[in-house]
Amino acid sequence: MINSVTIAGYLGSQPELMFVGEDQVEVCNMSIAVQTGKDKTLWVKVTAWKKTAVFCADYLKAGSFIVVSGRLDNEVWQDADGSKKQQMKVIAEAVQSPKTK
Repeated sequence: MINSVTIAGYLGSQPELMFVGEDQVEVCNMSIAVQTGKDKTLWVKVTAWKKTAVFCADYLKAGSFIVVSGRLDNEVWQDADGSKKQQMKVIAEAVQSPKTK
């Protein structure tokens, strides 16, 4: 099965860099506003790991236009009330921020 996605849009806020696990692996979470129609915007959660995460934290800022290539992931968890929650997100494999004139 193929699981591949490419999206382009603007960062809604500063990328959030964290370090997880015993090895302190870099992970960066972001939200991208993607135009889906004339007056419609879809907010997409993106997670980047390791070198890609560091690039995002060091070079991107709120409002940056970026292109993300990666794969879709469905995160599932239980909240404090025991209700099942889920959220679709993109696991970034490559992030580009093209220069504009």
